[in-house]
Amino acid sequence: AAADELDVSWCACGDRGAFELAGAVLKGARFRRVVACKCELGEGAAEAVAGGVLQPGLTVLRLQNNGLGDGGVAHVAAALGSGAAPDLRWLQLMDNKITGATALTQVATALPACASLRRLDLSMNAVGDEGAMALAGGLAEPGPLRTLHLGFCGVGAAGAKALAEALAAPGGAGSTLAHLDMQCNKLGVEGAVALAPALGAHRHLRRLNLSCNAVGGVAFAPQRPGVAALLEALQGNEALVALNLKGNAISAACAPDVADFLLENSSVADLHLGCNMLGDDGAWEVCEAAQEAAALKWLSLERNNLTSAGAEHAAGLLDANEGVAHVDLRSNAIDGVGERALAAHSASGRANCRFQLKEVIEAREKKRLEEEAAAARKGRAQAERDAKKAAKAAKKAAFAASR
Repeated sequence: AAADELDVSWCACGDRGAFELAGAVLKGARFRRVVACKCELGEGAAEAVAGGVLQPGLTVLRLQNNGLGDGGVAHVAAALGSGAAPDLRWLQLMDNKITGATALTQVATALPACASLRRLDLSMNAVGDEGAMALAGGLAEPGPLRTLHLGFCGVGAAGAKALAEALAAPGGAGSTLAHLDMQCNKLGVEGAVALAPALGAHRHLRRLNLSCNAVGGVAFAPQRPGVAALLEALQGNEALVALNLKGNAISAACAPDVADFLLENSSVADLHLGCNMLGDDGAWEVCEAAQEAAALKWLSLERNNLTSAGAEHAAGLLDANEGVAHVDLRSNAIDGVGERALAAHSASGRANCRFQLKEVIEAREKKRLEEEAAAARKGRAQAERDAKKAAKAAKKAAFAASR
């Protein structure tokens, strides 16, 4: 009979320990869950896992933060492809020094044989475009996969195009994904445009994370096309409930695209737009549209260069749409005026205005005072010039009258 779980995380058991574990399994021990995170496992350990730990009854195998490398992952994938662990539902290979297409080709080949695999985590590996292209081949084949983590994998526009084709392949595992996490890659505007049609037409995707991907260009040169293409495509995706676009240089110029998305999409409950560049004008447009978004529950606008004007826009949203449970406004430049506008909502927990950037507020106030002082000096200087001009004119008039 299978025991519930074996967790040897952080024990630094290395390859030798993995062989001992595999030997125990081969002698009759069975586990439903095996967790060996940060155990200094290398390619030898992966060979041991493939030869012994992967057995019927195993449902979870978590090997993140080790050093299996391409060769080790290939061992595990080959065993899975042979049907060694038909009950495996969750495979976590995050941060294992995977470097590209070689290992991912093996993983892709194994996917169709993994009849129970629902969740695959390959994040924090150097997958790159070549690896993404290799993986896309497996995603285009039928399979039960529902969650795919590819965050921090260095995937660019070329990899995004290949993944888009896999997501759109009829009957493939990619077409039935419910959760796709591609945060902190290098998709850029081109990658977002490539992914947009497949994501928009996807009928099973519920959670999408594309944060920190330069979808809106970069801070010093923001662009609209990637954001516009993505949000326009997602307008009609009625399965989607959570969308994360944090840290994508989304500027006020993109606010109409966000607003249209909110007005047209009737399913998204969580929309994360933090760490962008909407500003007060962009926040106004987003908040106005969000007043009509019946499904919206959570809106993230932290670190968006908002002032008290932006806070007032958020207050208007919360006043008008009681279905919105929370608006995150942390780390902006909202002063006392904005905090008072949101006071009732902050007290109820519907608004979070903590950790405002006091140095930004102080700098803005200092600039305002300097501008007022400069205007006053300019006014005084002008008044003095006008007075001198008037005195000169009076003197000239008096001289003319005396002649």
